[in-house]
Amino acid sequence: DGPITTLYLQQSDGSFSPANAGLGNVRKAAVAIADVDGQDGPDVLITGEEDFDPTARLYLQQPDGSFSEADAGLDATTGGTVSIADLDGQNGPDLLITGNTDTKVAAYFQQSDGSFTKDTETVGGNYTDYATAASVADVDGQNGPDVLLVGADTRLRLQQSDGSFSSADAGITRVSEERGSAAVEIADVDGQNGPDLLVTGNQQTEVSILFGRFDTGFDPSATLYLQQSDGSFSAADAGLTGVAAGDLSVGDIEGDGDTDLLLTGDDLLASDRTPSARLYVNRSNQSSANRAPQGMRTDVLNARAAPGDSVFARVEFGDRDGDQLSQQLTGSPASGSVSFTDGGNGVGEVIFVPAQSQAGRTASFTVEASDGNGATTSRSFRVEVSELAAATATLTGVRNAATSIADIDGQNGPDLLLAGSRVSKLIASIDDAEDLSTTLYFQQSDGSFSPANADLTGVTDAATAVADVDGQNGPDLLVAGGALNDFGGTSESTTLYYQQSDGSFSAADANLTNVVDGSVSIADVDGQHGPDLLITGESDFSGTATLYLQQSDGSFSPANANLVGVETSATSISDVDGQHGPDLLIAGEASDESATLYLQQSDGSFSPANANLTGVENAATAIADVDGQNGPDLLIGGEGGITLYLQQSDGSFSAAGADLPSAANGSASIADVNGDAAPDLLIT
Repeated sequence: DGPITTLYLQQSDGSFSPANAGLGNVRKAAVAIADVDGQDGPDVLITGEEDFDPTARLYLQQPDGSFSEADAGLDATTGGTVSIADLDGQNGPDLLITGNTDTKVAAYFQQSDGSFTKDTETVGGNYTDYATAASVADVDGQNGPDVLLVGADTRLRLQQSDGSFSSADAGITRVSEERGSAAVEIADVDGQNGPDLLVTGNQQTEVSILFGRFDTGFDPSATLYLQQSDGSFSAADAGLTGVAAGDLSVGDIEGDGDTDLLLTGDDLLASDRTPSARLYVNRSNQSSANRAPQGMRTDVLNARAAPGDSVFARVEFGDRDGDQLSQQLTGSPASGSVSFTDGGNGVGEVIFVPAQSQAGRTASFTVEASDGNGATTSRSFRVEVSELAAATATLTGVRNAATSIADIDGQNGPDLLLAGSRVSKLIASIDDAEDLSTTLYFQQSDGSFSPANADLTGVTDAATAVADVDGQNGPDLLVAGGALNDFGGTSESTTLYYQQSDGSFSAADANLTNVVDGSVSIADVDGQHGPDLLITGESDFSGTATLYLQQSDGSFSPANANLVGVETSATSISDVDGQHGPDLLIAGEASDESATLYLQQSDGSFSPANANLTGVENAATAIADVDGQNGPDLLIGGEGGITLYLQQSDGSFSAAGADLPSAANGSASIADVNGDAAPDLLIT
């Protein structure tokens, strides 16, 4: 349940038992073990966080095998590495500590009396940026140990004949200085020209494509830099998979005289950066019989997909003999579009687009790897194809969005209304006018969709509703959200667009409250003069909720409904109790998370029901009779959770054990999707 530091001692039978070593419990730790004082065996150097505070401790082993903390005068630090090595060739081993506290790189030189003197200049060269990792070894074969520092400033520090250190240009690509993200090692991997350099960590990238997605920022990396005959270094094409926030070690695993590599950390090839541990066996001195490839991992993005969707899968193999692997897809479904790419280094990618005929079925795939010496292995995976097909509608993607479906032009079936931001920016600017969108897509005779020239104002954090409000010319549009203003930002807006006789739309002068991050609903609440409007959301930095009743002249007047204002909200209108007409369900952030069912009374007023609903924000709501008993039920979701409330015979509501996933900033709908005469739930 908390940080631990445990020394395990090997027993005579080869097992390990924890020792009562008295070492402080540390998290985010770095550890080195070596005989520092030349007495009683190896000692332990530890840095990290103890009770969430940086620490650095040197424990000296005593004659009885216990450990006592030495008064070494070490600066507390965390987020780096520790090394024990005789840097100056005098008085025994010294200590090299890196981290991201005040002291970034410090060498503690051991004195003749066993004390230590701190030095931040000689080895680190007054290193002032974050130093994530360091390794010590004699790289150039001259003048004693050298030091490789990796972090905000990557330096190879070569020791000179006078004991000073000078920075050499090793051509190492920078990795992130985020604490604990990088690891380094110095070892002779290729057996030529002396020690080589191995660096892992998050490396900055301009654009990366992973499973068909674009990403920018930092990606895990692993690079082996081989030393050349002139002492320079060149990045080798070693086939190492990038990792970060892990560690690396070197050693001769198979006892064949060459250096093998063990890398751990967040994995570049995993769609969610799942940590991995990979052993890379150096086959420079291969002596054993040929061995078959090994299946390492299969990573499937969208293991359940709809017909028309793209499924990306990555299959990875390894070979302990270091043989060059070739891969092929040996098993795949007869239907659908399937492609396979052998990406080299044991990695292959499958792209599968299910056909409509595969709806409701399982598609199976097998990838085989061959080492070219007659040995093969394979890995298989499956994709569940849903009954819903993904239509190729050529719609522009939006976020912070709202959607509505209705037959707006009376031709070719239902049309689509989409409003939201086309970019991933949190804040729009005057330069982003084209990135705020409200688009009406008309369905064509062939089932495709074309954007209408409706001249609708683009909004973000949007809400939409469609209904024939004025009883003329077909459905009208109600759109609310943040619209671009003249000052380069966004302002609340709410617009009712009336459809004209020629199919165009004109903004009505309806005097509605402008809102953002809210909800709009249209229904005839009072049974007079046609549809009314329910509008909630943020207005002038506070939540609002207003029911606008349509008047006989087509104007709208706010009703005295005593509704509690909400933002990040959702609304639904339906006659829940079967009395006095439509009721209002409103959820969102008021003074706290809220969800309220307002029941219409005989005089047209509204009273909050004692429904015991759990409050939510960033809400979604829907009303429908899900269980076929006692009238309409309530579906409410948001940051407080998603709950289906079933109406009881007395009009109260009880939470159903529906085991619904958590979701927020989305929507909820109830409909019979699969045609089995039972309502289904759609939650985003």
